[in-house]
Amino acid sequence: MKNILLILFILLTSLSPALAQRAQPSDASIAELMKITNASSMMDTTMQNLHALMRTNFAQMTKGQSMTSQQKQILDDMQSQIAAMLSSELRWEKLEPSIIGTYRRTFTQKEIDDMLVFYKSETGRAVIQKMPVVIQASTQSMEGVMANLMPRFEKIQKEALDRLHATRNSSSR
Repeated sequence: MKNILLILFILLTSLSPALAQRAQPSDASIAELMKITNASSMMDTTMQNLHALMRTNFAQMTKGQSMTSQQKQILDDMQSQIAAMLSSELRWEKLEPSIIGTYRRTFTQKEIDDMLVFYKSETGRAVIQKMPVVIQASTQSMEGVMANLMPRFEKIQKEALDRLHATRNSSSR
């Protein structure tokens, strides 16, 4: 019995550092990380990019189509309503609790503490400062790649639709 208790004691004491490392991070430490990394301003930038992308998509959607002023107004109203909805629903204040919960479930306190140390360092501050530029440039690169791929997507889509129509016509005979 003494041996079992001794083994149990050794196991528990050897596991305690591992258990401590798995400790959930505090909301305060996550909030500090969000503040240091300028998460709310990144959300604002993301919203601005989303609005610009939406305007571009609407312009492409209606490109080459002749519309009356009433039809243009309807589309403008729709775009404004969608923009207002996104601005209302995707505000940092509304998303922050969910994001903090995600960080709490995903990271340990030690990992949050290590990120805080990193983002407070010179290199970490450089990452915070330069990451929006990297993301914007990467997004623009992807838009170019996607624009080049669109004709191929459209061709594949047309061929698939043609084949679907052909199977419908042959099965209706």
